[in-house]
Amino acid sequence: MPRIYKRKTEPKWDKAIIKLAINDYINDIKPSCNKSAKKFGIPEATLRRYLKKKPEDYPTNGGRFKNTFTDEQLQTLQNYITDIDKRSFGLTKLQCQRLVYDFAEKNGIHHRFNKQAKLAGDDWMHNFMSKYNFSVRKPEATSIGRLMAFNKINVGAFFDKLKEIKLEKNFNASQIFNVDESGISSVPTKLLKVISPTGARRVAKIVSAERGKNITVVLGISATGVYVPPFLIFARKRMDKQLIEGAPPGSVAIGNDNGWMTSDSFLLYLEHFCKHVKATPENPILLILDNHISHVSLQAIYFCREHNITMLGFPPHTTHRLQPLDVAVFGPLKTYYSQACDTFMVNNP
Repeated sequence: MPRIYKRKTEPKWDKAIIKLAINDYINDIKPSCNKSAKKFGIPEATLRRYLKKKPEDYPTNGGRFKNTFTDEQLQTLQNYITDIDKRSFGLTKLQCQRLVYDFAEKNGIHHRFNKQAKLAGDDWMHNFMSKYNFSVRKPEATSIGRLMAFNKINVGAFFDKLKEIKLEKNFNASQIFNVDESGISSVPTKLLKVISPTGARRVAKIVSAERGKNITVVLGISATGVYVPPFLIFARKRMDKQLIEGAPPGSVAIGNDNGWMTSDSFLLYLEHFCKHVKATPENPILLILDNHISHVSLQAIYFCREHNITMLGFPPHTTHRLQPLDVAVFGPLKTYYSQACDTFMVNNP
């Protein structure tokens, strides 16, 4: 079947007329399909066919295809995607398909999307993009992207958007937070330099294991230096409280399959974040973070809107220069973590 179906015949009866006939039949004291059909000049069989449909589908065409969303729902989806793009969270086609699927599920809308992959169909996405004038952007390799993306135009556009949002909602420094996550291995990958005899071909250093397990550390800090207690993600099914003994007060740890940030994990982090920043209509929060796929799920967007949080994304491939936590915190953290592990191994041979 072609991607864009072209109707072979034109409908003979206007939708507005059919809707009037349906309402006349429903509101009549003694409903008569024949009487309502004659009143509006349409065949009785046509009216009966439409009456068999669900009330929420009135009026609908007589063809074999049924729209998944109403025009209002499609407009809401368009607004979501446009707003996300304005905040520098550029969505890929796959991310859009997942967002559309989540929207249908959250609103209890009957659909025929792929429930196993949890994605809207390619054909549906193609038609949606054509209707609302969206296009797919060609991605660049990360190394080239970083080189090309960090330029005056992109950086200037980001700060213009930041200034616009600050003026719009009157954010002060204490209401602006940066959130970032980084993976830390239980076996440090950054080995410190050691002293060895000159001329030695190989220099070995003992570590605790051949290969470590990943732990994701999520940190949040305001422009005034107020920090949200760490949020840790371990690669395990069941959490053990001993894993966070000695952690800063208020720290939270969860477990998932691989220890990396996911959409579900980010939603849990947002709950943790809200608990400490206490966002209200009188005290809104601006959350600046990178455009990772887990940060732009429909659930996260809904959550932030309901809890007075405005999200702004860094331009792609610029966080190594623009993101405060990436530049000034995680680098030193990993260095000192390696030093602490090294000291432990030396003192506990």
